[in-house]
Amino acid sequence: MRDPAADLVFQHFRARNLAGLQGIRHHLDKHELQAGRVQLLADIADHLHAHGFDGKRKPLDDGYREMLLELATMIGPVAVLLGTQRNAPISGDYELVRCLLNQLQEHQDELIIEQIPAALMNSQFHVGMLLVRFYLHKLPAGRKPERKLTAMELYQAFEALDEVVPFNSQGNEELAALEIMKLMVDTGFVHNILYRAQTGKFVPSQSFYNALNVLKPAEQQFLKQFHAPKKA
Repeated sequence: MRDPAADLVFQHFRARNLAGLQGIRHHLDKHELQAGRVQLLADIADHLHAHGFDGKRKPLDDGYREMLLELATMIGPVAVLLGTQRNAPISGDYELVRCLLNQLQEHQDELIIEQIPAALMNSQFHVGMLLVRFYLHKLPAGRKPERKLTAMELYQAFEALDEVVPFNSQGNEELAALEIMKLMVDTGFVHNILYRAQTGKFVPSQSFYNALNVLKPAEQQFLKQFHAPKKA
């Protein structure tokens, strides 16, 4: 049986009736709406997909984006981020994701960080790299989450790019890999990964070493000297 509160919200969403959605927000039974949330999100994801918003190439228009931002005030930003894009781990709309990241509670950040490798594997490069920058405090404005990426999480984002289907990516995975390697150097995380490799705790991918070879000569020389085997 479908939930009437969720159905009412979807009717306004489908009609792109932002004023109507705002008008019912304070009158909805929140428990009913939460009970129907799964079906509501599925309906919205199907509707957006049918209109060509695939989460990779075509961004949302302002009307749908405003509707989803309003919906986030009703069912929470995590639900909108993770539940409104069909066949994708997270919404593919850069501006929507950027806005909702600033609305998350600190305890919700873990759920979003977990999606970074999957987003990159799914060729959602713009959003995947937005998440990487956000959780490294590399964005010029907005919330600075307490939970930041670790060295291994940044490496896992890099490694996820090896799983990208080439003809789906148009070469964007190479640009993302170069940026992640630069971030590894800037943060010093590259030392953590190389140390783990030297001590046999971890085996980086060949792509990781290939990316090291693309660094500036001075950066390569510094890393070689820093991680050179210590003489007895």
